[in-house]
Amino acid sequence: MKTWLKIIMGLAIFGFIKNLNWVTIEQRTALIISAIVLLIIAAIQIKELF
Repeated sequence: MKTWLKIIMGLAIFGFIKNLNWVTIEQRTALIISAIVLLIIAAIQIKELF
């Protein structure tokens, strides 16, 4: 994986975790589920690139 991609993903995850303090339990669960789905989609697309 490219370094800049790791940095962007790291910042996105860090920002995502920071923002969890501001949401309710229901919203948090939905955000976590959508984040997992997005990470799976991203992983599939990254695999196709290499």
